[in-house]
Amino acid sequence: MIMEIRAFITKANTIIINNFISPIRLKDSRFLQPTVLFGSMILSMGINFLSSIVTARALGPTNYGDLRYVQTVWSLLALIITFGYFYSGSRALVLEKDLQKCREISGMIIFVSLIMGMVIFLVIILMAHPLDMIFHVNLAVLIAQMAPLIIILPLSQALPLILQSTNQIYLLSIFTGIPSALYLVSILLLSWIKQVSISSVLLSQQLTTLIVILVILIYTKPSLASMKFWWSEARRHNKTYGFPVYLGALVGVGSTYLNYLAVSYWVDNTAIGFFSLASALVTPLSLIPNAIATSNFRSFASRSKISDKVFLATVILCFASLAIAFVFFGSPISWIYTSKFVEVGPMARALAFGAILLGFGDLFNRFLGAHGKGKPIQNAAYANGIATIACVFIFVPLWGVWGAILATLIPNGIYFFLLFFKYRTFSHQITAQEIGGKN
Repeated sequence: MIMEIRAFITKANTIIINNFISPIRLKDSRFLQPTVLFGSMILSMGINFLSSIVTARALGPTNYGDLRYVQTVWSLLALIITFGYFYSGSRALVLEKDLQKCREISGMIIFVSLIMGMVIFLVIILMAHPLDMIFHVNLAVLIAQMAPLIIILPLSQALPLILQSTNQIYLLSIFTGIPSALYLVSILLLSWIKQVSISSVLLSQQLTTLIVILVILIYTKPSLASMKFWWSEARRHNKTYGFPVYLGALVGVGSTYLNYLAVSYWVDNTAIGFFSLASALVTPLSLIPNAIATSNFRSFASRSKISDKVFLATVILCFASLAIAFVFFGSPISWIYTSKFVEVGPMARALAFGAILLGFGDLFNRFLGAHGKGKPIQNAAYANGIATIACVFIFVPLWGVWGAILATLIPNGIYFFLLFFKYRTFSHQITAQEIGGKN
């Protein structure tokens, strides 16, 4: 009797899930996933904002600038070492439907990221003293001491691409928000015991990220099986997609780091601290379309265009946020960060426009990427990077930090317009092909 009752309940649950719950989940996932992801991004930004207050107040403008200098060097090296294989792996994941094979591809990406981390570790040790001589700083010992932490950076770059490509948006949301929360707790404790320093901040940031990475990897269970086969597949995708996107990112994103380092070279590390803090404050504006694009990345591959509802919602959210940001970047900045950081407010207002342009450019970037169109993404990133490099060498020596701001606004505008026009052209081509196929 008990077995019959259990069988009846199981059958009833199956009917309910298949006919009622699952369709609702499928219908709402397009809206629920971006909402959750964007919520985690906003939560992370809010937590990072609180963390930046504690960190900036504890370190002061000079040490905060040195911290941002070290982080910029790390990020630039982590970008250079990838050679596009993370993008290639993510492309293979998008195309693969089998769960076990996805785990194998993920395992290959994770393994490669750890190898890359070891290479960066050796490079940063060798570069520590030459960097001191080039930028006229005295941070070689600190950089060498903190070098083991850089091993985590490629892994933290690879994991979001894995989660995005396998549509594990909720895990991606966790990875977006939880490390920030853990870091805030750690920096508050360090502040309470008066132990906030550049080294303690770097240690806290990397270790809290590593904890969350390990938890997610234990849950997702990546596999190292068929490593040789999937590495060959990644190399194949790298020729047509990964490496072109990598070259574009190297020129585009790498030139942004160059902008930071130019401020350090032509002005000082205090100025790079102000500029990077202003840039961080406007980051949420670019993350709105980014979150929507990320959660729709897998579905973009089967669509001819971005839906009107998604696009309109993105526009409304972005410009409403821009209006709120303009008010916040006034007097509240000097109240929160103290008068020592008063220069950050006007910089953030100017950079807000660039963040909006970058965010919408990323929206079209993700759509084209889901269709395997690496070439236009590469070209847009090239144009952005070349424009940034040109603006850096023209404007930063003339106007310092404000030259760096101009070297952000102009390239972001170019990036947006190039991807927008390519998206329109490609979308029309798909629609015409669909109409022709029906006829």
